[in-house]
Amino acid sequence: RYYINYQASLNYARSFGSHNLTGMFLYQRDNWDQYGADLPFNVVGLVGRVTYNYDDRYLAEFNYGYNGSEQFAPNNRFGSFPAFSLGWIVSNESFLRESLILTNLKIRASHGLTGNDKLGSQRFLYQSFINMGGGVFPSLGRGQSIVQGRMGNDALQWEMAKKSNLGIEVELLSSLSLTVDLFQEHR
Repeated sequence: RYYINYQASLNYARSFGSHNLTGMFLYQRDNWDQYGADLPFNVVGLVGRVTYNYDDRYLAEFNYGYNGSEQFAPNNRFGSFPAFSLGWIVSNESFLRESLILTNLKIRASHGLTGNDKLGSQRFLYQSFINMGGGVFPSLGRGQSIVQGRMGNDALQWEMAKKSNLGIEVELLSSLSLTVDLFQEHR
């Protein structure tokens, strides 16, 4: 048995004045053999990310994934998964920067799509299977039989989930912290 993960990435980072910008582009392919599988498993993905922050106060990030899975028919094999997030570090604003009591206050929000290609334990659910067999039939003697196996569904697609998060991080006196998150997922 084996598991092979290929990755190639390009990274970018630049600061100019109070502006900070980063970027990343990644190609990934996973190929593995699982006990009892007739064919190796394969998935492929392209991922991109851009981050921006201004003066360590205002934060923004955009992510994009384009993933492919052998679990779906060729027309539905690839899925598109964007996400973004925003943040504000309020404690870095001039009116709170010198506070000895409120040492960290960050407000953040994110929203995005994710995909799942694990639709049970069987593979290639878009394909139909017809089994041919032979045998002895009581009224006919020897003959051939045709047995319909699993019916395929070539309209199967990625299981999509919309995820949203609102959060706040508070730190008092550089030692007491509280993080609160409100999270919603819709599949």
